[in-house]
Amino acid sequence: RHLDFCINSIENLALKNSEKRIAHMLCYFARKFGTETPKGITIDMPLTHQAIGEILNITRETVSTNIKGLRERGLLIAKGNSAIVVPDLEKLEQEAYSQA
Repeated sequence: RHLDFCINSIENLALKNSEKRIAHMLCYFARKFGTETPKGITIDMPLTHQAIGEILNITRETVSTNIKGLRERGLLIAKGNSAIVVPDLEKLEQEAYSQA
């Protein structure tokens, strides 16, 4: 598990910008800790913007701006402060790895 986490962290560092890094991290959490629901994969853990920023070494403000953009494009659904729903994991992964 530790090796898997380390590999994921290295992959994340290679991504172009903070939005792609956030998308990549949320894909990882969805695969590891998410549960399938009719609306998508629910990551049911208290992932605050501050915590995401600390994990990725980016500011909370940057995380908030980027998550807002991912939500506006329908790649994430926020369920209060305690859960995030990924409606389509494949689309979120494409966003993380896209060259644009």
